[in-house]
Amino acid sequence: MSAGNHPGHVLLQLDSPVRIDYCEIQANNNIRLDRPNFTNVSDKIVVDVRFLFSLRNTFDEVVDKDYPVISGRFSKGSEIKSKSVWFDDYSSGVTSNVCSVDTVKFDDGSVWKAPK
Repeated sequence: MSAGNHPGHVLLQLDSPVRIDYCEIQANNNIRLDRPNFTNVSDKIVVDVRFLFSLRNTFDEVVDKDYPVISGRFSKGSEIKSKSVWFDDYSSGVTSNVCSVDTVKFDDGSVWKAPK
């Protein structure tokens, strides 16, 4: 992956309790920063969100996956911006990424998982 900011394509998930508003990967010096911005659209308090960043090559084939987790206490309507998770940049040939919500945990202990 070349150095710089690489905006991602957000997968539309109508049933997800969390909406991704924007995502990007920032690459520099063999380190990759995954940055999802999101909003809690559920009626429950969210405490953990695991995202899926599907890193793709020029043929739109998945060559790597990242699962950044953002933890906190996010009430309905909370907009979370510029949260980020670092990964070693071990993926060569990445030209794009698709971002989606993988799993959401609520403060009551219940969990939402994206359909496979």
